[in-house]
Amino acid sequence: MSNHKKTDEHSAEKQQPSKADIDELLNKTSSEAETETEPERESPEEVFRSFISAILIAVLIRFFIFEAYTIPSGSMIPTLAVGDYIFINKLAYGLWNPLAGNQGINWGIPERGDVIVFDYPCDEKDYIKRVIAVEGDSVEVTPEGYVRLNRDWVNESDQGLLANYDYFEPRLNYQLNHYQVDLPRASEEKAQFSVLHGFSFNQPYHDSSSHPKTPFNWAERELSYGERNIEPKPNYVCLKNNKMLSMPQYPFPWRVPKGHVFVMGDNRDNSYDSRFWGFVPVDHIKGRASFIWLSLHPEPDSWSEKIRTERLFQSLTPDIKE
Repeated sequence: MSNHKKTDEHSAEKQQPSKADIDELLNKTSSEAETETEPERESPEEVFRSFISAILIAVLIRFFIFEAYTIPSGSMIPTLAVGDYIFINKLAYGLWNPLAGNQGINWGIPERGDVIVFDYPCDEKDYIKRVIAVEGDSVEVTPEGYVRLNRDWVNESDQGLLANYDYFEPRLNYQLNHYQVDLPRASEEKAQFSVLHGFSFNQPYHDSSSHPKTPFNWAERELSYGERNIEPKPNYVCLKNNKMLSMPQYPFPWRVPKGHVFVMGDNRDNSYDSRFWGFVPVDHIKGRASFIWLSLHPEPDSWSEKIRTERLFQSLTPDIKE
């Protein structure tokens, strides 16, 4: 019994670590913890690779996914103001090819009411307008900017005088009325947005006495005076020396050709658009306007009014109503 007890006590003594063992273990654990938490420094080569990767990602996003634009003119008032900065979705209808300057791959077409950015067909200049008619549509526009689409007048309801035009475009104070437009869309839907017109007594609503003529055939048109001779003949008019047209070249109504859209500015009296020069080829469309991410007043009364905070992150997608 005595020997057995001593053996047990001896075994217990062997299992208990000495103070030296504990100190050594603590030092080792502390050293390992410091080693694990100490960040590793990147080599110059790794830093360079990270920088190049970030640049490449930014370039890919810029050329193929999203792109920022600023609004320099008032052709889209009241939807857009001079000094608005917007993002466009470049994947909305296809994949833009920046080298060729057109859509390399197309998987969709705009719908009526979409706000799009496109290469103006006659030179390398970006325009932003609203799609009013798509391929196959018959479209007619009065001198006052009212639209007849597929034999029916597009409904516009007068909302009264726009009192603060100079908020959208400084130094100008045009007296224009704003109207709510209900533009027919697919599946019985309607796109709602606002436009501007000068005051007119000739609003063509509910005018059933006149019947539209057979749509003008752009494929068989004669070239306009001063027009560039482009082969094959395009569905738009480009004057020599990049001059601008002052009036529609052919009588309405027009049939929108395949692969094209008809566009107008929301500021109907102050927009150079399809009414003057024809149709936009779908493969010239860079993307659909998504939202306003910044708005800077060009001539604020004070620096505190420089940023139009009330316009930040406004969606540019029209309201869709059944």
